[in-house]
Amino acid sequence: TIAAGCIPVVICDKLQGPFGSRAGSHLLPVPYPYESFWIKYPTADFVNRPAGLLEFLRAMSAAEIAHRQEALAANREQVLLQISGSRRALGFSR
Repeated sequence: TIAAGCIPVVICDKLQGPFGSRAGSHLLPVPYPYESFWIKYPTADFVNRPAGLLEFLRAMSAAEIAHRQEALAANREQVLLQISGSRRALGFSR
């Protein structure tokens, strides 16, 4: 999970993060740079050949993974669901 510092893998071509293209308007929050830390994999590629996702992830360079982990850490507090009284797992990654 994001709270534990795991890089999200998204298999949904149309997903843009919360509020989509409307984010940043005067009524909705400013969008966060999800593309900097999540990994999007084409839905059709996954449906046609699920093992390709594993190959794709294994082929990622250590530098790319580190970059995404740093971006995730920089944005984690902003993208986690805030529920009063909840116990989030932020202590695991510190």
